[in-house]
Amino acid sequence: MRRPGVSPENVHRLFRFVSDFSCSAYGGVMQYAGVHGGGSPVMEMIGIRSQYDLEYRKNLVRHLAGLD
Repeated sequence: MRRPGVSPENVHRLFRFVSDFSCSAYGGVMQYAGVHGGGSPVMEMIGIRSQYDLEYRKNLVRHLAGLD
């Protein structure tokens, strides 16, 4: 099910963007290994949320994926 108000095209664009960004051999290794780097998943979430401006990154992904 889609969220009301989110177009099917935007859903498709986002999934395509995530696939292109993370499923290539180089992209997947560099992006996910660069963020995680070891340690427990809970501590990684705490680290990411305390240091990253999530709204900026959400807007960046929307722009890069061509979302409205």
